[in-house]
Amino acid sequence: STAIARCCTAAVYLEKSMGIFFSVGNWVELVPFILHCVQIGNTTQQTSIDSMEQHAGIGALVTLRKLLEDIPNRVAAEAPSTSFHELVPALLTCLQSPIQTRRKEALACLNVFIFPMPGSLVANMDRYLGGLSALASDESAEIRQLVCQGIVSLLSQRAEYIKPHFASIVTFMLTATSDAD
Repeated sequence: STAIARCCTAAVYLEKSMGIFFSVGNWVELVPFILHCVQIGNTTQQTSIDSMEQHAGIGALVTLRKLLEDIPNRVAAEAPSTSFHELVPALLTCLQSPIQTRRKEALACLNVFIFPMPGSLVANMDRYLGGLSALASDESAEIRQLVCQGIVSLLSQRAEYIKPHFASIVTFMLTATSDAD
């Protein structure tokens, strides 16, 4: 998975520096493979990061995050639609993982999805908001920061989804801004 991440990052670099076009649609196995690795990691009962399934799942999440950060709209538009629409529910399941790295990477991916706002995220918005709420008190400062980023992104892009929860969000944001981490 590190090799895939490096290939994807290198492809984006080539595109930006040399005008060579990278298309997710030309690598049709990529998103289904990432999805498969994430799903296997979700079904593994191990709470340790030491299993091969967890390594594959975390590597897939990191790869997906890097792709989404570099070319979010193209991933949404060019990935095979069946696999792409299954990504959001798989990422939402990762938010409940006992492994901090899985939660962090999945939340980072979901936060990037806010700007292209695929239909699968809209359909699962209640689960996403529930995941943000559950992670608001996570022991990891990085995860709590990602929760704040997700809320801010939703406020700037699609505030209508969080209006019903505005009072609790304001309370959380006030608490979060006074957090030393």
